[in-house]
Amino acid sequence: MINDHGLTKYFKHITGLDHIYATGKLVIGRELIKKIDVPLQKIVLIGDTLHDHDVADDLGIKCILIANGHQSRERLLQSGDPVLNDMRELITSHSGF
Repeated sequence: MINDHGLTKYFKHITGLDHIYATGKLVIGRELIKKIDVPLQKIVLIGDTLHDHDVADDLGIKCILIANGHQSRERLLQSGDPVLNDMRELITSHSGF
């Protein structure tokens, strides 16, 4: 999906799951954090569910949520994280990241 939207060039590392159950995100996140050796305050998880917010919180990293995914904008706003309408807004967003 990142590639389909022409966003791949904006990322150094992209990782995800190969199933729809969202299990294992915390483990994958911990492994990626070790691999990239970047301070936590410089890492952002981009997701589309409150579960993604929870994973980012558990990892101690920032989160940006995208409202055209699995959960509604109204539901995502409950997280307190920045919520964008779609991934294209990542390029133009002034969310402070």
